[in-house]
Amino acid sequence: PLNNLPYGCLTNGERTPRCGVAIGDSVLDLAAMEHEGLVRVANRPVFGEAAWNGFMALGSGAWSSLRARLTELLVEEAAERGRVEPHLVPLSE
Repeated sequence: PLNNLPYGCLTNGERTPRCGVAIGDSVLDLAAMEHEGLVRVANRPVFGEAAWNGFMALGSGAWSSLRARLTELLVEEAAERGRVEPHLVPLSE
């Protein structure tokens, strides 16, 4: 559910590990979302790293901002939902 979006890292073995958020039976690739301009929390990319350290160093304002933006993007009727769906990677992959 949207009130519980666990953070972690994802890789499919072909790409370098990067930050993601679990949602249902998928993981949202935040590095791809950031690259496409769908999420932005800093003046530099932070989600293409294999750890959340860069993002966590930004502090609670960035954390709250990301959580609010993810909720806005992931609701069923979100206007940008079509741009988000290609970045939902099935956990099986």
